[in-house]
Amino acid sequence: MSFLHRLAAVFSVSLKRLWAQKGLTAATLLGLVAGVAMIMAVPLYADAVNFRVLQEQLGRSADRAHKPPFAYLYDYIGSWAGPVTWAKTRALDDYLRGSGAASLGLPVTVFTSHFETDAYRLYPAGGNYAADAALGPATFATAENLAAHITLTAGTFPAPATDPAEPVEVLVSDARANELGLQVGDELVMFSADAGREVPVRVAGIWLPADPDADYWYFPPDFLSERLFVPLETFRDRIAGDAPAVNRAVWYVVADGRGLTTENVPGLVTGAAAVMRQVENLLPDTRNPITPVDGFRGYQRAVAELTVLLAAFNVPIITLVLAFIVLLTGLAVDQRRNEIAVMRGRGATPWQVVGFALVEGVALGLLALVLGALLALALTQLMGQTRSFMDFSAGYSLRVALTQAGLRAGLLAVGLAVVAQVLPTLSASRETIITYKQEQARAVRKPWWQRAWIDVALFLLTLYGFYLLRQQGSLLAAGAGAAGDPFRNPLLFVLPSLAVFSLALLFLRVFPWVMEAFSWLATRTDSVGLLLGGRQLARTPRAYAMPLILLVLTVSLAAFSASLARTLDLQLNDAMRYRAGADVKLIGAGVDFTPPSPFSAPDAETAKGGLFLPLEEYRTFPGVTAATRVARYPASATVGESDVTGTFIGIDRAGFPAAAFWRYDFAPGRLGALMNELAAAPDGLLVSRDFLRQRGLREGDLLRVAVTTPDGVMELDAQIAGALDYFPTWYAAADGPLFVGNLDTLFAAAGGDMASEG
Repeated sequence: MSFLHRLAAVFSVSLKRLWAQKGLTAATLLGLVAGVAMIMAVPLYADAVNFRVLQEQLGRSADRAHKPPFAYLYDYIGSWAGPVTWAKTRALDDYLRGSGAASLGLPVTVFTSHFETDAYRLYPAGGNYAADAALGPATFATAENLAAHITLTAGTFPAPATDPAEPVEVLVSDARANELGLQVGDELVMFSADAGREVPVRVAGIWLPADPDADYWYFPPDFLSERLFVPLETFRDRIAGDAPAVNRAVWYVVADGRGLTTENVPGLVTGAAAVMRQVENLLPDTRNPITPVDGFRGYQRAVAELTVLLAAFNVPIITLVLAFIVLLTGLAVDQRRNEIAVMRGRGATPWQVVGFALVEGVALGLLALVLGALLALALTQLMGQTRSFMDFSAGYSLRVALTQAGLRAGLLAVGLAVVAQVLPTLSASRETIITYKQEQARAVRKPWWQRAWIDVALFLLTLYGFYLLRQQGSLLAAGAGAAGDPFRNPLLFVLPSLAVFSLALLFLRVFPWVMEAFSWLATRTDSVGLLLGGRQLARTPRAYAMPLILLVLTVSLAAFSASLARTLDLQLNDAMRYRAGADVKLIGAGVDFTPPSPFSAPDAETAKGGLFLPLEEYRTFPGVTAATRVARYPASATVGESDVTGTFIGIDRAGFPAAAFWRYDFAPGRLGALMNELAAAPDGLLVSRDFLRQRGLREGDLLRVAVTTPDGVMELDAQIAGALDYFPTWYAAADGPLFVGNLDTLFAAAGGDMASEG
């Protein structure tokens, strides 16, 4: 009972002390909230950015199939694998409706099944089944929940066909009805010569899609125009029966991905794979043409690259924020050292003193966790509005959610704050009022990190890190590692914060010596103030150590963040302009002759050919200051007895310098000098210096280059006019050796202009 009374006293005194020292409590809480918010914002922002990458990956694949991002389609095609009976589809139907949908790992918003027969021929009623009398092909089909997603322009929804002697009532699409001139009540015959079967039908209704863009449509509505839809009971009992009449079976699932976090993605990939294995077991040869899994895999590749960038940017910030929390709580404990000494002198036990600190730390930590989480969500949303450093004009917002990683980061910060408050209190609980006053008057002994030479060790580690960085050349390249692990050498990621922290600690070791030297010099003067100030700073470094470290870390963090953000902005701008070649790149759309499919969309960039207006028309566009033509074709060069496959880029040398993106380090010479070389030699080529070195060539040598254009292969006898290292849009690993020549020379060899970029 005595123990419980003492424990209750610890809680009571701790809370009363927090309330009594409102200023110190508010300052400590404010610092903890800021620290927790900053450290939680890092994983929350990473999750939000990764989710945006995931949406983009899924959006690309979904746009090509005209489907929502989180859509799954399982398709059995009897034309390839053979028709099946209705009974054989039941096991897969039951599985996908139950445990299969649950195994996908996301809430299901749309579940649709579609079944159809093989193609029949549609004839007018009368018994003449000659090929030239057919109205066209048609298929019996049934679709789940169709009535809720169509609009009847005439008639009613068909009734189940219970009487074998009566015609089967069907729905006809509006497009097919207009094509064949069908009206409600018309009686026709569906005839299959292969099956020797005829089925009389009656048009019960004519339909249009209520919303062609609704998530319900597993196929585009236009693709369903040749299907004659019947109720499920009719299809099951009258059309399919016990024969293998189901020629196509489709199950379409749309999931709600709004609650998805990046932590769920590996589980979703595994779940989708497990569902597909079971689908193949229950109904072999069933395909899965629409799935977000490909987008998940693309997302995982993108996140692997993004992780390096975020780690390089965030690890130093996290390290400095953690140091900020430790120093802040240590500063708060230092403010209470006199109070702790008085309590010890009046009979308080060490564990009671530590208990006070533990209760206060936990109470403030939990409150800081709640407030910090709210602030972290707001900060993450604000960071989502950034277009570049200190530019919050972006027109989109991130989806911000409180993730497990964010909570773990917040708990880590709170736990570190509690430990940082308890450990100094544990040391202070051994002091008496006498030892405390002695320490205040003159530092009796150095801090533990100076006695252990931690500052010197960290400084030496910093020097080693800079040595590694100079050897490996780049922080990101080094961090990515040969094996693709972004944390292969974590020292380089913490190097900036390690340098700041070690230099701050090393300065605190040296500063008292500097003040002692200053005091010695002050004794040679008549200034009592300078002498007393110097001796005070030399004898009591603990009084200013914590504030000084906080000041150094804060200023250093701001400078580091600003410089890194500016560097990343410049790098991203240059990378995008290098990829495009200029501020804007226009590509001829051409004409795509790919047959339409419900699972694909035309891709403008793969279309053949293209038409361009004269360059003068582009120069009249608002904001355009310069424009130039660029053509890019595969090419091969004959060097000695071997052929080398590469890329030919034809340019307009007069307009290229004004419009193209160029940097001084792309070539050993100036861009104007390279263009003059092409002007002096119309048949000249600019090639990479690596190619010259590998092939033993030099400027002035002759090359025969075969350029593959849409009009055929053009043979050019060219002279090497200059060398370069980089060229906009050219990537040596993917494109091979580069040959840059005059576009007019190529067009002259071809006998006329060809499609080009601008």
